[in-house]
Amino acid sequence: MSCSSARRPATKNWRAWRVDLETGDARPLTPGPGVTCYIQQHSRHFPSELLIAHNARDKRYFDIYRVDVATAESALVQLNEAFHYHFTDQQFGVRFAVRQTNDGDIEYLQRGPDGEWTLFSRVGAEDAVATRAIEFSAAGSELYWLDSRGRDTAAVVAQDLAGGTMRVLAEDPRADFTQLLLDPISERPFAAARSIERVDWQVLDPDYSDDFDYLTRQSRGDLTITSVSQDRQHWIVAYQYDDAPLEYFHYDRAARQARRLFSSTPAWEGLPFVPMEPLVIHARDGLELVSYLSRPRGAQPTQRLPMVLLVHGGPWTRDAWGLYANHQWLANRGYAVLSVNYRGSTGFGKAFVNAANLEWAGKMHDDLIDAVDWAIAQGIADPARVAIMGTSYGG
Repeated sequence: MSCSSARRPATKNWRAWRVDLETGDARPLTPGPGVTCYIQQHSRHFPSELLIAHNARDKRYFDIYRVDVATAESALVQLNEAFHYHFTDQQFGVRFAVRQTNDGDIEYLQRGPDGEWTLFSRVGAEDAVATRAIEFSAAGSELYWLDSRGRDTAAVVAQDLAGGTMRVLAEDPRADFTQLLLDPISERPFAAARSIERVDWQVLDPDYSDDFDYLTRQSRGDLTITSVSQDRQHWIVAYQYDDAPLEYFHYDRAARQARRLFSSTPAWEGLPFVPMEPLVIHARDGLELVSYLSRPRGAQPTQRLPMVLLVHGGPWTRDAWGLYANHQWLANRGYAVLSVNYRGSTGFGKAFVNAANLEWAGKMHDDLIDAVDWAIAQGIADPARVAIMGTSYGG
């Protein structure tokens, strides 16, 4: 597995630590307080080291340090005095500097022989939400992107670094690909995920087809691949549910067997959670709004209920299927709960995102009203008892 080196600077004051599992000794790897950091890169070539970026020198910029995890010793790799972040590779080399222009474009720059940064690739503002570089192949011949340039939804794209040609590995006109899994040795993509109503995987390397066939049959939950061992034979996978906590499994690839390890929240196991129903609501102009409905336990299909319209923040994020505290808390107290991916939500292509431009108090709100009208027309919501609730944009 690979860690994407295109890490966005953190928004909270995070600090990196190492903990000795035998003695419990904990030691900070980054300065503090008042300093924030993020993991820039980990690599199979340097199992005892990390690249960590932090802003101790200048709060505006993140410098990159090579850190020995055992000793906490660090050495400066890249000083940053101008860029949003840097992009690194598995050899811990700094390959790109990334910045945003005044027009909202994202520029990837590479260092020339003279040491100056020159343009390698530009991502227009309309593509900046869904497009990003992911990783180089181990051979260094290809760069992999999640890329919406020239199309509506983000595809998995391989860029030949010698000739510059772009090769599409996977695309779906209905949704952005948002997650890419890389082989731990070749660093080439072997599977990619997108989500419409629920998460769906596309296998890119036939050698992994049987693994995904087996793993997707093992559970009714949505599959996540957490890590893959360097010999590819041992995986940690997880399954997301709407009415139970996340479950982790060890997958033995040679034996084709998954063994349950634990759940993320054992205290929640067996609690009377309710399911989350994925559905598609049509807005008044025909736009399809992927939405999620939770009903109180024991509610009858024809029973009109008090309903809470739960609006996500952002708006450049999305609601997804899974176990969500507010859905469960409200349903437990007798409310139907409806979450709507109104226009401007991410994951459904840039046309869907851009349909919200200049419509924050217009069509975006119409989408919410249309969803409430749908719930009333379906006999789900009591029109006299509908509330709206949310945080950030949703507030």
